Amino acid sequence: MHGSADLLAIAEVAAREERLVVVITRNSAGAQRWQTGLAFFGGQDIGPNLAFPDWETLPYDAFSPHQDIISERLATLRTLPATHQGILTVPVTTLLQRIAPLNYLASTSFDLQIGQRFDIQTQRHALEATGYLAVDTVSERGEYAIRGA
Repeated sequence: MHGSADLLAIAEVAAREERLVVVITRNSAGAQRWQTGLAFFGGQDIGPNLAFPDWETLPYDAFSPHQDIISERLATLRTLPATHQGILTVPVTTLLQRIAPLNYLASTSFDLQIGQRFDIQTQRHALEATGYLAVDTVSERGEYAIRGA
């Protein structure tokens, strides 16, 4: 359990240091409490307040992790290489799991800018290869739809 003094101390270190501070918690609930508390006590001074959530599934479960968890993990992994100050909160069980190499993540993600041109067929194949589902109307993460030319 953490108190406000612990949160203030970590927030002060994160605001002062030009490096990423990693907070390792016992479980997912603790990670959420730390991240929320650090956001409250540290505000914008601490830099990015990132989380790397646990899958919340067991290795042999018959169902996949929730799309929101997958998206948050990928967003954090994409952000980390360029993060030179801030806080990362992660449950200890998550640290024990292997993740995809950063070069794989970089090669299978993209940023799309307004006015940018790209090949629709190439993008369709890339999305399908990474597990996205083609639908008529997007309603959840992990889906895509193609409109127009």
